[in-house]
Amino acid sequence: MQKMLNALKQHYQFVVVWLLLLIVGLLTYTRYGVSYDERAQREIGYAFNDYVFRNDTTFYHFNDRDHGGIFEMALVGIEKNTNTRETRNVFLQRHFISHLFFLVCLIFGYLLFLNLYKNKSIAVITMLALALHPRLYTHSFFNTKDMPFMGLSIVALYFAYQVLKNNQLRSYIALGIVCGLAASIRLLGIVFPLLLFVFVGLKILMQKDIKPLKGLIVFSVFFLFFFYLCFPTLWPHPIKIFLEMYQSFALFRWDASVLLNGELIKATELPWYYLPEWISITTPITLLLAASIGIILYLKNCFNTKESLTNQLFLGLGLSLFVLPVLMVIIKHSVVYDDWRHVYFIYPGLVVFIGYALMQIKPIKLSYAFAILITVELLYTQLRLFPHQYVYFNALIPKHEEYLRKQFEFDYWGVSNHEALEQLLAYDHSDTITVQYHSVVLNNWLLLTEDQQKRIKVINADQHPQYFITNYRLAPQGFPNYQLLYSKKVEGSSIHSIFRIQ
Repeated sequence: MQKMLNALKQHYQFVVVWLLLLIVGLLTYTRYGVSYDERAQREIGYAFNDYVFRNDTTFYHFNDRDHGGIFEMALVGIEKNTNTRETRNVFLQRHFISHLFFLVCLIFGYLLFLNLYKNKSIAVITMLALALHPRLYTHSFFNTKDMPFMGLSIVALYFAYQVLKNNQLRSYIALGIVCGLAASIRLLGIVFPLLLFVFVGLKILMQKDIKPLKGLIVFSVFFLFFFYLCFPTLWPHPIKIFLEMYQSFALFRWDASVLLNGELIKATELPWYYLPEWISITTPITLLLAASIGIILYLKNCFNTKESLTNQLFLGLGLSLFVLPVLMVIIKHSVVYDDWRHVYFIYPGLVVFIGYALMQIKPIKLSYAFAILITVELLYTQLRLFPHQYVYFNALIPKHEEYLRKQFEFDYWGVSNHEALEQLLAYDHSDTITVQYHSVVLNNWLLLTEDQQKRIKVINADQHPQYFITNYRLAPQGFPNYQLLYSKKVEGSSIHSIFRIQ
């Protein structure tokens, strides 16, 4: 106990910041709505649970069985064990647990940056860059697939550093378990084993020491076992089903359109710059600048013998984690949509270079000034946009009237629609309010209290509803034929609107 207290005192900066993040999460998690995918994700959790624990063979006909279900299984397990029944409480509980998992993963991020840079202040600032990216921070509440995957990406990087530094079997075992869990959430997690083999292989060649081969064998065993164990879909025929799933995700069954630069484009026909553009316009400028400086300095110092081999290899791994998945998507013409959320897991690889830049910039006063600038921008952005940080765009994009909504996917998951319903309930005091929706209002209806749910009736157009609610998904032209009652604007653009139907 005393050792733990001493450790907490030594890292008081991180402890204070982490506890503040936890307190803020506790105070604000009820402010975020239910995303478009959350009901489907919960159904995945129930389907996997029924298959594993009740041997329900209807699972074989479940359309989304090729989606990873381990995190959803955990959420459903908690829901059942806490006997949570009211839909509002179900989704609020999911939001808090998902965010808490993200915060726990941040602990490994801090430990990684501390090991890498040997500077507690810079480790905390770099951890904040990981935590407070506006879009990713809010997704940690309601995105139960991309964000848990990113969280495990952070943990995997920590153990990858330990592997390269110490070559201890326990680090290989831990990394194998984490990578197995990550791949069971999203198949793209197989990029971690590939990168590990490459960079441990480079270490073997450079040091002419084959001892790490034993660790790689141990890692492979634990990775394959936990990947198989945590992905029940694979149980009947592991290799055959894995190959089928890989092919399915490379050419995913989604042929709708996305809005990019004012043009509706088929998701199967995206330009090569789709991901690079989204990353560039939705990441704070100070973070982009710091990461760019860090990458340039790393490439410049790559052959500098003053830099330890472990750090050189790990930074190479981090850069590869950031670049390789994007290249894979571009080369294979993979289907991606909804900004760059499918590859959020690459962000920790970029953040590594933010800390590297802060360590390398001289004089030290300039480095700390840069760190303060990063922190101020992140905190200001969070406060300015709360609770709508998920529609953040940086200064590279103009914020003219309705510009963002007409040029890019905005509140594509309809997270703000719970506010629209609450606004409508406050405006119309009738016992029954009939609503037609354009996108995902029904999900946020589940976030209302039982009394509120009884008042709101979601019906079809032919049943003559009183109101129409939209988040403008794939409708940049708007709805000029309806009478506008209320619009919620962020950065000059409407994230949702309520129309009165004559």
